[in-house]
Amino acid sequence: MLLNSISRKVLVGYAAIIVIVAIVTSVLFTGLSDINRVTDEFVDKSLPALQNVTKVNQGVNRILVAAYSLYGYTIEKDAFETSVNSEFKSVVSAMKSLNILVPTGKRLILNC
Repeated sequence: MLLNSISRKVLVGYAAIIVIVAIVTSVLFTGLSDINRVTDEFVDKSLPALQNVTKVNQGVNRILVAAYSLYGYTIEKDAFETSVNSEFKSVVSAMKSLNILVPTGKRLILNC
């Protein structure tokens, strides 16, 4: 018989363990490559988009505060226009990088 001696039984046991470890390793590496793909997609696409959305939100909030300040007579019209113009430029820039706004001549249109 093939498995008559103890040394052969031990050798078959170790071989079975090595085969199982090789199978588990290949499954884990496949899972790891999927995790790397999702992480790369997040870092390359989602994170910059989220940062630009945050910039748009902050810019719009600063414009809103400037509008309330003008309404409450705490700033003058010139200071309001300067603040709104600079914030509007940053908001438009962030929206362009999100591919939300498309320039058409002198106008910007939403790309929805």
